[in-house]
Amino acid sequence: MFVTSLVLEACTIRDDFWIVRAPLTWQDAQFGRITAPVGFYTDLASIPRWLRNLPAFDPDGKSRRAAVVHDWLYQRQQLPKSTADLFLRAAMIADGCSALDADAFYEAVHLFGQSSWDADHARTMAASFVDAETYQAWASQSHLP
Repeated sequence: MFVTSLVLEACTIRDDFWIVRAPLTWQDAQFGRITAPVGFYTDLASIPRWLRNLPAFDPDGKSRRAAVVHDWLYQRQQLPKSTADLFLRAAMIADGCSALDADAFYEAVHLFGQSSWDADHARTMAASFVDAETYQAWASQSHLP
C-alpha cells in the first residue's frame, strides 16, 4: 500500500511530464519498500492520446500513483521488468482500480513496455531528475548500487 501522498508539479519544459515533489512510497510484503524520489520525472502512464478519454485509461485517474512508481521501477531497474509490471497491477488495485482495468494496464506494459524498459536502461539516472542538484541530493543518500 502507498504510505505517502502523491505530490506532482507540471513540467514546463517537457510536454506530458510531471515532477515528483514529495517522496512517493509504497510498502508491502510482496514488493518491499519502493520510493519514487523528489525531482524524478514521470509521464504517469504512457497512454496513447486517443485512449485517454476512456475512464479506465485516464492518466489523471486512479492509476496515477501506481504509474509514478512503475516509471521509477523502469528507470531504476533493480527489479526485473516482469516484477515492475506486476507491481503496477497490484498498486492499481490497492488504489481502487477494478481488476479489469488493472489487468488492461498490466497487459499493455507487459506486452508493449519493452521499448520503454530498454530506453530507460540506456538513460542515465541523472537524466531522470529535474536538475543536477536534485539528482546529487538523491545520489548522496547512498541510493546508488
